[in-house]
Amino acid sequence: RAVVVAQGYMPSLRDADRTIDFLEKQGITEISVLINSMRPEFVEKGIMQNADYILDVLGTSLLGIIPEDFKLLGSASEKKIAVLDEEAISKEAFLNTARRILGESVPIAEFNQEKNKKKKKRFFMWRRNK
Repeated sequence: RAVVVAQGYMPSLRDADRTIDFLEKQGITEISVLINSMRPEFVEKGIMQNADYILDVLGTSLLGIIPEDFKLLGSASEKKIAVLDEEAISKEAFLNTARRILGESVPIAEFNQEKNKKKKKRFFMWRRNK
């Protein structure tokens, strides 16, 4: 099993797509994506792609969505464990993702993922459907 971590920005999605192709060529077929640093306001503005679009172009299942959390920057510089920080908004997302990896059925938090079709460009048109 492999987990590909990607952000909703087009350069990250291109890299994730290449990584998935490489993994498949290595015989790894159980691949899921973890969307990191999700910012709903960027999705609404068309700066970042929504989760549905990301899953569609990458052809993988969703492991989790980690929201952008500026508290993590402070935790890292202070050498603290982010998921133990009660103020970290991403704490629950990290813990739930870990539970999913362990096989538990845990719902994925929903974000405001309004599709902005005007700004999307599908450079993944050749991507196979799974």
